Parts: sequence; C-alpha cells; structure tokens
Amino acid sequence: MAVVVGISVVGAALAPLLLWTLIQLRAGPLPGVRVGGAVLPSGDPRAELVGRADAWLDAPVTLRAADAVTETTRRQMGARIDVDAALESAGRVGRSGDPVTDLAAWWSARQGRVDLPWPIMVDRGVLGAHVELLRPFVDRTPAPALLDVTARIAHQREDGMRLDVASSTEPLARALARGEELPEVQVLREPGPGRTLPDGLALSTVLANYETPYHSWGRYHGRAHNVELATRRLHGTVIPSGGVLSFNQRVGARTGREGFRIAPVISGGEITDGMGGGVCQVASTLHAAAFMAGMDIVQHQPHSRPSSYIPMGLDATVVWPAVDLQIHNPFAFPVAVNAIAIDGHVHVELLGAEQPRVVELERRVLGRARFSERVVEDPALPRGTRVVSQEGGLGARVERVRVVRESGRAVATEVDVIRYPPTDRVVRVGTGAVPTATPATGPVGAVALR
Repeated sequence: MAVVVGISVVGAALAPLLLWTLIQLRAGPLPGVRVGGAVLPSGDPRAELVGRADAWLDAPVTLRAADAVTETTRRQMGARIDVDAALESAGRVGRSGDPVTDLAAWWSARQGRVDLPWPIMVDRGVLGAHVELLRPFVDRTPAPALLDVTARIAHQREDGMRLDVASSTEPLARALARGEELPEVQVLREPGPGRTLPDGLALSTVLANYETPYHSWGRYHGRAHNVELATRRLHGTVIPSGGVLSFNQRVGARTGREGFRIAPVISGGEITDGMGGGVCQVASTLHAAAFMAGMDIVQHQPHSRPSSYIPMGLDATVVWPAVDLQIHNPFAFPVAVNAIAIDGHVHVELLGAEQPRVVELERRVLGRARFSERVVEDPALPRGTRVVSQEGGLGARVERVRVVRESGRAVATEVDVIRYPPTDRVVRVGTGAVPTATPATGPVGAVALR
C-alpha cells in the first residue's frame, strides 16, 4: 500500500514537469494565444496574421482638423505591422525557461488572457506628408470685419487658421502605434484684425430715413464741402443696443487741420462766416431720422432761427465742442447709420434687425414774434450809405408732439415747445470817407467811357 501511495506522489510531482517539457517541445505558439484581439490558429498562423494585419491597416479611420474631416487608413498615414515580429513574440509565450512562469503563461493562454499587441511602426515622414493634405481645407487668412451699410452687408471679422503639422505628428504617431483613436490635428488660430461688430447687427430693415437739400455751387462751395465731409464721417456709425451716439465725437473737431472750411454759419441769430458751416445740416438730418425712428434724443438744441432745409422742430445745432447732438439706441439690437451726401441732397437712414416702433408726429405754430431793425455803423462803407446786410425773420413758437407706438400701443407721448427768436433786420450805415470824383484821362484820341 505504501508503495502505491509513493508512486502516486511521485507521479503528481512529475506531471507539471512533463507538461512543461511538452510545452517546450511544441512547435508554434501555445493554444489560445491572441494577437491584436484574435486567437492565433493552430499550425502555421502567418498567412492569417498577414491578412488580419492588412485588414487593420486598411480599415477606414477618421482624421479631423478644425472643421475639416476626412476618411483615410492607417497604412496611408505611414503605419506598418511587422508580422514576423508578432509571430516571434507569440512563440516566446510559455518558453522563458522557468517552469513556474511558463506553466502560468500556458494556463493564462488557455483562459484567453494572453493578448499581444500588434508590433506597429510609424513612418513620421509619411505621416507628416499625409497630414499636410488637409492644409487647403484648413488654412484661412484672417479677415477684418466688413461693414458696408450702403450695400447692406455686415460680416464679423474672421480668425485665421493654420494647420500645425509639426505639433500634431508625434501625438498621431503615438495613437497609431498603440491602436488608439486618432487625436484631432492641432490648428493655430490668428485673431482677425480690426474691430468686432456688435452682436445682433443686421441691416435688413430701414427704421427711418430723412433727406434734406443743399446747394453746392458758387458761394455755397465751402458749405457743400463741409456737408459732404461730415456726412462721410457719420457714415457707417454703429450704435450698440443701449449705446449713445455723440455727433461731435463721431464727426470730430471742425478745424482746418481736420479738413473743414470757412462757410456761412448762424451765430447769435445772425448769419456770418465761420469754420465748419454746414455741419449742422448733417446733424439736423440725423436728428430727424432718429426722431422718426423712435430713438431717444438725449441731447438736442435747435437753431436760433428756422432753417430753410428742414421743417421747424426737426433741426439740430451743433458747435464743437460745447453743443452736441446725442442719440440713445433703446432697441435690443444695434443700429447702423447710412449717410450719403450726393447730388445736392443729404440722405440719412437708420438700419437694424426689425422695426419695433412707429412714430406719429404733429407740429403746429403757437405764435409768431415780429423782428426788429438793428443799425450797425460800418466804417468800410462811405458815409451816408445804407446797406441791408440781413433781412429780418419772424420768430416762432412751435409745439412738437411725438407719439411712439409699439405693436400698435402708445408707449410714449412727448410734447415739446421749441422757440425760435426773431431775427433782426440788420442795416449797415456807412461812416467812412466819401470818395472824390477823379477826371477820366487817357491817351490822345482815346474816348473815356462813363
């Protein structure tokens, strides 16, 4: 009985060694060994490994860079699989020379727990050249904001983009070598130049417009120049939602350095020459358009006498830098100013996303005031000469009523009384010397014309 037990013990001790010996003598990889997630077949697995490697390399993968997306393959991106290295690695499983280690590996293989990764190599040169193919679809030159209120075009500035192949190659190569999902190709962004247009800017709707005439010939040439210069500076203004437009800040100082010229202006109710004459007409046209659009007039001062180019109650005077016209945008969207002076007309229209307000305007003259005559001594005129340098004008009190409606409902009623003082009739009386008569002379035989 003891002999039988002894033989059994010896047999149990020798069985693992016998199994280990059989593993060492076995040709090819152990049963159950996996490569790239699939079990190697018995016999010669090389042909199947080659087929599986080709299928993995040629399977479609997605490559992304910003908004550009393309389908490619790992092979096209420079990846290669060394099938012989994979077979050699599989053949070493369970053959380390240590019985305990090898038997553990044999058992793990039978349980499906031995899965060797593909031995993947990546050609960085091929990979970089392949990524470069995305450049025409990614690279973009930065563009400034485009605001053309005349053509009703408003585009935000666009950032530039540039494919960063150098920084992307190594992360892509690591992902290919590990069989992982490909990371997005890196892109360098360059901010667009210039200002950013306010959010919500649209030029699809004319909120209101107004037009006034002006002369441009003869003695009006300087005034017309100032009108056109101020209009160009006003053109393209964008008033953000809740923002305020200052006419003086937008148009700038009325000086010769700024390009303005001397032309007739109203000063103290009298027409005289001054720098920037005519700019008030641009301000008046803007004021009338904003008033009819239902915008808020924050700062406004009428002229000291009625203007020939616009009805009483709609004019506005501006004097740099003390007297300004300021307009507040009450709407939930920006408002753009389209201002043009051409063919003897100043045209201002206000553009926005929609027209939330409708304005009703009533004006009536409450009274008139007679003018006086003012005599001014003028030494430049001969004594006894009388010249009317300015005709008088009646003063007026004008009631202006604006009713602002939204969705048919009156949301504001504004009543203002605007006073225009009378304009004196100015008579200049000469106090200078009286010229003496000089006999006409000429060459012999000439005829003096009188």
